[in-house]
Amino acid sequence: MDKVQRVLGSEIGFPVLILLMNASGLTVMGLANYAREAAPAWHGPMTLFLLMMSGLALRDLIRARRTRRVLAERVRRLPLKDRGA
Repeated sequence: MDKVQRVLGSEIGFPVLILLMNASGLTVMGLANYAREAAPAWHGPMTLFLLMMSGLALRDLIRARRTRRVLAERVRRLPLKDRGA
């Protein structure tokens, strides 16, 4: 549980939460369409909204990873005495 709280408190916590919620929403909508044996309504406004939010969350995850990589590279280039270790 500590790891989950640590992830949710980091810069990637919110995008990960959004992706999980969107995946569950898309799954529920797909199962509902399958259960009533209707044509899948993947073109509906709610599906488009969930897909758009997934795209934005993925963009935020990519930005956070790039930022973390750039900062790690900058710290690695610092002399040992300036790293704060």
